[in-house]
Order: sequence, then structure tokens, then C-alpha cells
Amino acid sequence: MGTPENYHLKGYVDHSLPGQIETLHKATFSSKEEVLTSSTLSPEDVFILVERLHWASISGNITHHLEEGASKVILKYPFSQFWEIITDSFAIAQYSNEYGIAFQHDLKSKLKLESLNFPHFIRIILSAHSIGEEFDSISIPPHNADIGHFECRADIISHAAYIEGMLYKIITDSKKTTYNLADKMTYNKKIDFCEKEKLLSNELLSIVKLLKDLRNEAAHQFSFEKCGPTGNYLKINPVSDKLLEEIKSFVCACEKRYSLKEGRINRFDNVFRMLAGELNAKANLAQMITLGKQYPAELSSYFYG
Repeated sequence: MGTPENYHLKGYVDHSLPGQIETLHKATFSSKEEVLTSSTLSPEDVFILVERLHWASISGNITHHLEEGASKVILKYPFSQFWEIITDSFAIAQYSNEYGIAFQHDLKSKLKLESLNFPHFIRIILSAHSIGEEFDSISIPPHNADIGHFECRADIISHAAYIEGMLYKIITDSKKTTYNLADKMTYNKKIDFCEKEKLLSNELLSIVKLLKDLRNEAAHQFSFEKCGPTGNYLKINPVSDKLLEEIKSFVCACEKRYSLKEGRINRFDNVFRMLAGELNAKANLAQMITLGKQYPAELSSYFYG
């Protein structure tokens, strides 16, 4: 889970300007890298290249340089990993707007891959946007929220939202209320409605309530801690003692209901699939794979770079 580092390229790189791409060869471990080929990337090439790299995690590095007033982003990757990423047709079709094969054929020709020894590295030099200068003129000191390793909480919240959606469909399919009324129900009211109208058994709804309570704890739990003589700081950990207890309560209740052995890994995901499966007897949702962009371009400027 988490955001691939390369995704931030969409925010860093100015694809209205051309770039440079080089293949590098290193004869021995101690030798200097030799530039085998160097070629210019058009602005259109830069856009396609960033589109194909942004979703991928590659073993390499991204560095930023200011040269004579111009900001540059320099990318360096093992060539084999780079080439595999930008020619992966399935992933390109899922994550990119441009997924033809012309780009890699043109790049293969520019880099003279058929006539040279196989390169060891690829180096890409791209123009970068100027980022952050506008903050220099603001007198309010920024305050950063140090929130990391939040994946388990996000997992709980997203899974609970899916179950709430299933309850919504069960309620609207029952025809016992209008669409508008169901649309305004809170999570708790959806559970109460299903209980009152006997749309689901009380035993099943008791487990849904555990998940709802777990979601609430995951979304709202925080704590204050002392930070020397200067005051307090706000702490939002991946898991609190209370959250862990509620995870155990939900998972154990599901394992008991579905006669599952206590697993060593993926216990939350395993029991969730069983709970969702039982609810789906009423919700009647299709099980399908949705192919699409994991991080839409419009969302990128708000969260990912």
C-alpha cells in the first residue's frame, strides 16, 4: 500500500519543455559510467514517459538540481527495470492515457538498442516546475501533520465504507423506504433500519456494528503527549490499544461465525471477505475487476504531487 514515489513526477516535471535521455554502461564495478547514447525527448515524449513511470516503484533515485536558474529533475534507474515498466502493455493501459506502442519503438530507435551493448542504466534529465517559492512571502509558519504508516486505519475505513454501501443497497432494494431517506441515513441508522425491518439477522448485524465501531475508532482516535518544556504534540499512531482491542473483537467474532481458524496473516481481510459474502446474498453485487487509473490526474495536485 501507499503511493509510489514516482507518482510525484507528475507534480515535479514541466512536460511543456523537452528533456534528455541517456543510456549508461559500466564495464566493471569500480569503473566510471560511460554514456552510450544521448537523445532529446520532445515535450510529448516527456508527457508519455512520466505517465508510464508515475505509478511504478523502481529501484533507482530521483534528484533535484538548480542549474543557472533552471530547476531540473534527474532520474536514474537500472535499464532492465525501466524498460520493463515502460513496455508493460497491461499496466500502461490501466494507468495511462496514451498506451500505444509507437513510443517504445521510437525510443528504441533513439537509444540505438539494437546496435549497442545492452545498457546498464538509464538517466533522464527533465525540466521541473519551481515549487514552494510562494510560501516565502507568507508570515504564518506552516505546521506539518506528521502522519505516517496509516495503512491499517485506511484499510479499516475503506472496508467499512464498502459494507455501509452494501447496507444501503439492501435497504433500497427492500422498497421499505424511499431513495432520499436512505441516502440521508447515517451508518448507525442504516444498521438500526435493517434490524427494525428484519432485513438482516440480529447476529449478523451485531458483527456489522463491531465493524462500524472499529471504523469510528480508526477515523477519530488521537492523543496528546508531552514534548519537553515547550508543550504538547498531537500523536496519531497507526494503531492504539483501544483500536487493537476492537480489531480483535471484530475479527474473532467473524472467525467464530464462519468457523475460521485463527490465521497468522491477513486475518482482517480474510474475515471481511466472509462477512461481505454473507451480506451479498441480500445485496446482490457483481464481483468484478475494475481497470482504471489508480490515481486520477485531477486528484494528483491535491494529494500526490
